[in-house]
Amino acid sequence: MSNIVSVYAPQTGCDDATKEKFWNDFDGVMIAIPNNEKVFIGGDFNGHVGRLNESYERVHGGRGFGNRNREGENLLQGATAFDLAVANTFFEKQDQHLITYKSGNHNTQIDYFLIRRDHIKEIKNCKVIPGEPLVSQHRLLLMEIKIKIQKSMPKPKTLPKIKWYMLEKEECVKEFRTRVVDKMIDMDDLNNKSGNECWNEIVLCMRSEAKNVFGETKGKSMIAKDTWWWSKDIQNILKEKKDAFKGWKNVSDYDGNSKEIKKNVYVEKKMKAKKAVAIARGKVNSKLYEVPRLSPRAKRLISPSKSEEKKCKGYSTCEMHKR
Repeated sequence: MSNIVSVYAPQTGCDDATKEKFWNDFDGVMIAIPNNEKVFIGGDFNGHVGRLNESYERVHGGRGFGNRNREGENLLQGATAFDLAVANTFFEKQDQHLITYKSGNHNTQIDYFLIRRDHIKEIKNCKVIPGEPLVSQHRLLLMEIKIKIQKSMPKPKTLPKIKWYMLEKEECVKEFRTRVVDKMIDMDDLNNKSGNECWNEIVLCMRSEAKNVFGETKGKSMIAKDTWWWSKDIQNILKEKKDAFKGWKNVSDYDGNSKEIKKNVYVEKKMKAKKAVAIARGKVNSKLYEVPRLSPRAKRLISPSKSEEKKCKGYSTCEMHKR
């Protein structure tokens, strides 16, 4: 979230009570803004921060105009208290691009932009446009800001699925069979319906009863890691590796011998897990390259004979008869 604050400070001729009230109000506004939120402050501070940044190197860029006065000192103190950078002083400019107030031969810099010091890199430029006066004496002060807008992309989620693996339990199978039979008995006569209609009704019946008996998954976020082929043995080996890593990290740095022993145990478990994962993955991937056993008819369909190839190409065979 970004906060924009407009400021108009009392003039130099005002009494000290008025000036003190202004800075108290300024402190109250800044305290109310959380530190994790951006803030942009701009306006007429009626003070001169000067060209030099002596004693205020963090908030003053050392590229101001003129000499510092008491009001400018108060501005720099307030900026230091809330870690605000005076943006005008961080860019090397000619005097005509620094002067914000001009009255006859009197040229000063009293209008400033303030931003959190940690966000100073977002400021691309800050200068005065001489040919664009706001009023007869004040000049237009411009600050260019580059704000990154982060779009929160929703995480992909899987749809809820029926827990068909519950068919391995005998009690679930019995309950599912009983419910499906009872539901089909109560169904309307299917003799007068087409094959597709009958099939759809049967599928809906079985799915609804399976959902009631077996339940559904929650449809959590998709897992990017390809770990579906991990067996229980692989999971146990990986758990041993994680436990060894935690045991190594939990040992104090002052106990050098124990830490070295735990580290060696972790390295050994890590190599064992890496080897086991590679073997398991190789077994699963090897099934993809197995040549299936085909019947003679299937082989004929896949690799036709030469005579069939000639027929497909338009050739005809001729029989030679001897006379």
